[in-house]
Amino acid sequence: MQNANEQPNSSENKPVEKWLYVFAESSGHLTSTYGASSSWSLMYNLYPDKLLGFNLVNETIYNNQTSWYSNVTSSAQAFGLPFDSNEATTAKSHWTLFSAGTVTNPKTRDSLVSMIHAAALNQNSFVVFPTTYNTSNGSHLGGPAR
Repeated sequence: MQNANEQPNSSENKPVEKWLYVFAESSGHLTSTYGASSSWSLMYNLYPDKLLGFNLVNETIYNNQTSWYSNVTSSAQAFGLPFDSNEATTAKSHWTLFSAGTVTNPKTRDSLVSMIHAAALNQNSFVVFPTTYNTSNGSHLGGPAR
């Protein structure tokens, strides 16, 4: 059994890397639906790997995701990226911030964070800042951010 403070060896990383490469194989970014290269989702679930330094995910995956985020943020709605390709106008502030924590380029990270900041400053809706909101007008769709 491995000590919790030790880095996992390369053979333990193989299942994670195989899974990730299957979902990034043809599209250059991680997809949310197997075999659908046009599908995508914010990869917030990679954040613990970065935060805790497990290094289960190859840096190439992070670099590819960062490039992809950089490309899509340039044409994103005023209040951010949708959280998934199936939800074209729905943003999730927490997913976006966790995703921002995984990128390898500070400019891309700052773009993601600034979209959340713009939504938080939005005065069109006088409610507690939501976790889920509309990407184009910032209107509340669900859940207060706590």
